[in-house]
Amino acid sequence: MAWDRPVDEAIALARAHWESGCGLDAGRILYERVPRRLRPLWGASALRAASRFIPEIPEIEAVLAFAENPDKWGDGAENKEEQAHGFFDAARILALEYQDKDRPLESILILAENVAKVTYNAYGYPALFDHDAGWLIVAALMYIAEQVGDAEFTAEAWSLLSNKEYITLTGPVVCHPACLACAEWYLDEKPFAGQ
Repeated sequence: MAWDRPVDEAIALARAHWESGCGLDAGRILYERVPRRLRPLWGASALRAASRFIPEIPEIEAVLAFAENPDKWGDGAENKEEQAHGFFDAARILALEYQDKDRPLESILILAENVAKVTYNAYGYPALFDHDAGWLIVAALMYIAEQVGDAEFTAEAWSLLSNKEYITLTGPVVCHPACLACAEWYLDEKPFAGQ
């Protein structure tokens, strides 16, 4: 995949993948063009939109607070890394509980897991999560939109994911200092701080 394409061209290519049902391919294109510092907010916008279809769930609200308000959670706790990992753990446990029982809820919980992973990586905590977690945000939201079956929500979902306030880069950046996928792409030459 050629990374050095203008943002509008990249979004158009991602849209073609989205419309053909290839959420993971659309996700790869979009996520890699979101600066690291904006990735938690980008993911949270998708989760917040999808979560309106279910009753409020504390585990999802915790992931949203983690992603949207990095300075407000933890309240000076020394174990912020452990707490941060706990947001993913809680969403994952609940997703497993609903696996194959409630597809819409399970899908939104999987989305929450991936938003927690992206946020954790963006903050640079050790023991990073999978690099493709951001790609999976797009795939999960696309699947949720298919389940909902509402053209307005599908349009809103695409608009959130392709928002140019987030999609600003012409190519990928390091998601975490220890990411092997980023190192494989020789992105380690780009600075981690301030992305």
